[in-house]
Amino acid sequence: MKTLLISQRIDIYQERQERRDALDQKYVQYFKELGFMSLAVPNTAEIVPNILEKYKPEALVLSGGNDLVKLGGHTPERDKTEELLLNYALRKKIPLLGICRGAQYIASHIAEAEFVKDDAHAGKRHIVSGQIEREVNSFHNFKITALKNQEFDILARAKDNSIEAFRHRSYPILGLMWHPEREEVPDEYDVILIKEFLDTKKVSL
Repeated sequence: MKTLLISQRIDIYQERQERRDALDQKYVQYFKELGFMSLAVPNTAEIVPNILEKYKPEALVLSGGNDLVKLGGHTPERDKTEELLLNYALRKKIPLLGICRGAQYIASHIAEAEFVKDDAHAGKRHIVSGQIEREVNSFHNFKITALKNQEFDILARAKDNSIEAFRHRSYPILGLMWHPEREEVPDEYDVILIKEFLDTKKVSL
């Protein structure tokens, strides 16, 4: 089984003065079905390089949850951890999949993205169209309205023209604004899309 490293959200419990790393078990199960053993990466930047060197992952995933610091979020340690993961993926040219907030992180840091806050996308299902056309779930509060880096192709947009999926032309980088792992029954097209991306570093649509 191949190794996949995945970032975690941070849950803040003020009453206990705790900042907890957390990962929905659905992620591990989802990627297990695709042939990957998922290992959660702690949001402790100084040990992330050692983790990457030890496990030499075949793929990386930036998961959902939390807002980016630049969008008003309060988890700078997560942003730093994901910066290290993103840079490792670029150096090694291994597949990097961003899901929801993970896609926003990629879009923000290397795709020169523009964002708009829009609560209408949170907790809704909607249709996306383009190279990918189907109904998807939606849990984000910030939508991507533009990618200025021309090295990215836009694969899907929502009805309001916001960007729902994108990929890099030269690196194996894919961003999805929906959560494939949250579907009660895995969407067969998502499974094909993600499995081919992770296994072959290409995306067939």
